[in-house]
Amino acid sequence: MIDGGRVTRLVGRRNVRPSRERVGGARQNMNFQRSATVLLVSDVAVSAAFYQRYLGFDVGFDMGWFASLKHPSGATLDLWLRSHDTVPAFLRRPVGGVVLAFVVEDANAEAAKMAAAGLRIAKALTDNPWGQRNFVVEDPDGVAIDIVQPIPPSPEFLREHGLA
Repeated sequence: MIDGGRVTRLVGRRNVRPSRERVGGARQNMNFQRSATVLLVSDVAVSAAFYQRYLGFDVGFDMGWFASLKHPSGATLDLWLRSHDTVPAFLRRPVGGVVLAFVVEDANAEAAKMAAAGLRIAKALTDNPWGQRNFVVEDPDGVAIDIVQPIPPSPEFLREHGLA
């Protein structure tokens, strides 16, 4: 995240902009109405309670094996019981490599609140040179929750990446 929108995306090297190249023929644009984040969980009630208590989500509806959560910001999150009959067999394994990122105004305050509530901070609050202050916690199924606050990037980072 760089101030002023000068960089569309940063991936650990020079500023990278989305490719306009076509891969495998003509680009097909899907016409979808909305997107959803769905987490397969071992216990819907436990996961729903976690997201309510620590992140402020509300339960929109709960069928026991599936729950839909909504945050006052408008973000939504669905929880689907991993062992339910409707979950394809290839999806029933434990999660790995999933990160949910939430951008906040004050990561220091959020880290203090979570620690005071007894939640283990998996990655300590850190100021990153590319313009993020963040910390990471884990949900009950091991999903990484990255709490991010935009901050100005360091002058060294900007020079190193040709952005100064």
